[in-house]
Amino acid sequence: MTELEQAFYLHGIGLEYTGYTGEKVVFSESIRAAILSTMTELNPAHILEQNYQLDVAPWFNLLPETVFSASWLQSFEVKLSAAYWQHTLEWAVYDLAGQTLIAQGQCRMDESNLVGDYFYQGERLTEHTIPTSVLALGYYCLSIKVADQQVTRPLVVYPKTGYHQADQKYWGLSLQLYSVRSQTNLGIGDFADLQILIKEAALQGADYILLNPLHALFDNEPERASPYSPNDRLCLNPLYIDVLGCDDFKYSTEAQSLFNSDEFQTKLGTEKSQTYIDYKVIFSLKLTLFKLMYRQFYQQHLQAKTSDRAKQFLTYCTTSPRVTDFVNWQQMHVTCDPIYQDNHFSYYLQWLATLQFEQCQQLAKHSGMKIGLVCDLAVGCAGDGNEFEANEAIFITKASIGAPPDPWASHGQNWGLPPLNPHALKASGYAHFIDLIRFNMKHCGALRIDHVMSLLRLWWCLLEGPLKQHGCYVYYPFKELLALLNLESQLNQCAVIGEDLGIVPPEISLSLRDAQIYSNILFYFEKDTAGQFRALSELKPHALLMVANHDVPTFKAWWHGSDLLLRNQLNLFEQPHILEQAQIERHHDKHKMLSWLQQHSECGHLSIESDFMIVYQQLLLTLAGSHVAMITIQLDDLDDNEIPVNIPGTDKEYPNWCRRLNHDVFELLRRHPFLATLRLVREKA
Repeated sequence: MTELEQAFYLHGIGLEYTGYTGEKVVFSESIRAAILSTMTELNPAHILEQNYQLDVAPWFNLLPETVFSASWLQSFEVKLSAAYWQHTLEWAVYDLAGQTLIAQGQCRMDESNLVGDYFYQGERLTEHTIPTSVLALGYYCLSIKVADQQVTRPLVVYPKTGYHQADQKYWGLSLQLYSVRSQTNLGIGDFADLQILIKEAALQGADYILLNPLHALFDNEPERASPYSPNDRLCLNPLYIDVLGCDDFKYSTEAQSLFNSDEFQTKLGTEKSQTYIDYKVIFSLKLTLFKLMYRQFYQQHLQAKTSDRAKQFLTYCTTSPRVTDFVNWQQMHVTCDPIYQDNHFSYYLQWLATLQFEQCQQLAKHSGMKIGLVCDLAVGCAGDGNEFEANEAIFITKASIGAPPDPWASHGQNWGLPPLNPHALKASGYAHFIDLIRFNMKHCGALRIDHVMSLLRLWWCLLEGPLKQHGCYVYYPFKELLALLNLESQLNQCAVIGEDLGIVPPEISLSLRDAQIYSNILFYFEKDTAGQFRALSELKPHALLMVANHDVPTFKAWWHGSDLLLRNQLNLFEQPHILEQAQIERHHDKHKMLSWLQQHSECGHLSIESDFMIVYQQLLLTLAGSHVAMITIQLDDLDDNEIPVNIPGTDKEYPNWCRRLNHDVFELLRRHPFLATLRLVREKA
């Protein structure tokens, strides 16, 4: 192995992968070197030093930067030279602050379990397992001493699996909250609409509602609407605030007067009648009300700082350091209105959004939902937002997250999101990853991890140089990230759903299964090697199953083939004949679906001419009788919607993340009596 090849290996730069159709793809040395150059210098002396630091130096350290201890093994590992084999090691575990002693013990090194060794320049270095007493799951401070060496490191005691309730069968809804129509919202779905849906869904027996990511976006550029390209995943999007339900709106005569004015209502009514959201209009309308609400809050509470509400707000401000970063970023970058120069305004919006979101989960549980809200954590953040700027030291700036070539994107995908540097993340004690998981689990019963393969590897696209847009896989400390995910899942009693669509290496599938993390499957893609839809008995049991999601056509569009015509209009088919091929394949898939339904249910009356909703309902009822743990119904499909909410591979060509639902939130579930039958089928599954 050359020094460069060793550098590739130590930096986690992949050598090859199995493509979508099973072909073996090997990365060229030039691409791997270009990816390596985004992390470190390529001159020989620097590579030699880096190889030493990553490969040899850890063997001269008693403990790594962060110590991980499996709760079921009750031990940790140390590395020693032969000079210390005859000594006794003393260890002590303290609370995370390092103040309170939790447990302590000692172990003679010559009696410890040897688990590995390394030879460097004739010297043998060894790794040993040190037994501990039983420790509760959580974060600690570990201090050890052996002879003249003493070191203290963070200690993570993690579980074997994430939080889950065994042998449960659930069903629920998925929705893009911004797309919801109602008589009372201000042109965009909000937390009041979510509460209505929670009540209506709970009455139907639903166990959960899966949401789009609610991360903070860009107030200065409201048209940047993608929830998967957020400003900051540690803050919420204030556009979801229910204005009319806020006390500060109810007590503000100015806000009431503005809202009831003819000009405001005319502008709002015109906007709400449109198929697609104009985020600039919506943001302008809500911002004017937010400012008046904040003025009311300031005058009634914050100015004197004596009311309980003021004290609660100020406590939130002083105990939310990550929100403080975001607030400071807003003050520096948001120039659309001088109100942002008052830091308390941004705090105020985050506080309101957090309180209302928390109330939604409480309502879901009080309404009898077994899980409640299922949040969605985007795979990355934008490179010009607060999350990136506040944590720039652990991000890569010369590459972007994406995906390798597949049948839907022959040149691969560039998602425009900076990747985390795996070595910087590890050196930081995984603090940012922990914060992301913990914050996004705070007010929900389950968390969907977008592109869960990122725990193991990410496709990095080069952003500059002769190999621009080319890329390869970079690997992450999977064992440690999975351990932290399982730990936070248990501590927050929040189940985890891993979005594992696309090219999924078998090692991650097996590890996620063993960790009791739900898979996320789409029926459209559930086919065997012969191209037939999988039998019910062959579907993954520990999974969240959907017919469709936000990245694929609604069932109405799929059944009618209108999605193919739209893609053709947008010039997304590279050659004219591809449309015809896609239409032929869709026709075959419809027949395969009908054949599948005939095999698994009594539906001999269905044909290629059947109404899409009849077919869809029969498909859902059939899937509801399966052993799959979570059956999810997309609200877009109950809405009879044929228009996509997102078309992958487009940006300005199509108004992604803007399409509204057709029906009012009160109508959506009540117009589908088959849901009562689905509930009964699910209960018997």
